Amino acid sequence: MSSLPPPPPPGSAPVPPPPPPGYAASGDWGVRESTAERAGFGRRLAGFILDGLLYGLAALVYVVPAVAVGTQAFEDCISLDDEVVCPPGAPDTGLVALAIAIGVLGTLGLFALYVRSLGRYGRTWGRTIVGIQVVDITTGDSIGVPRAIGRTLFEVFVSSNLLYLGHLWMLWSKDRQTWHDTLTKSTVVRT
Repeated sequence: MSSLPPPPPPGSAPVPPPPPPGYAASGDWGVRESTAERAGFGRRLAGFILDGLLYGLAALVYVVPAVAVGTQAFEDCISLDDEVVCPPGAPDTGLVALAIAIGVLGTLGLFALYVRSLGRYGRTWGRTIVGIQVVDITTGDSIGVPRAIGRTLFEVFVSSNLLYLGHLWMLWSKDRQTWHDTLTKSTVVRT
């Protein structure tokens, strides 16, 4: 029979929960200061490249069938002098629609898998291999799926499209944050 600790005396302040590993309590209720080692540029680049390769390979699961179905839709068409000529009723619009649906649903499914892993655990396949994790900069906890979606979309459409300046920004940031880290109040630490 285990004994429970006695309840706190009336009027006493609540005891804050212990900080997650790599984070030290700062003394203020609920505010923590990071002591985890920030991931360097090389490790983050390696994770980025591995994610591109691994998730790209996973995309073949739906890209190959989509291309096969799309190609079959145009099988009655011929190419003459750099122009595609199709008989009446070709291409098969049903097969074209199916190919597009396979591509769109596959992309959405892979995106959901990526942001779920990033939001709930701070890790993707590439980040796990290189030993880094995305965490909330103040608490050290996971950032959650909504922030992971925002972080990923900002990374793809802004940080990566302006000469990768959003990624390179971590080289000048005191907290080694990229633009998408700063936007979502996250950072990348070594695990």
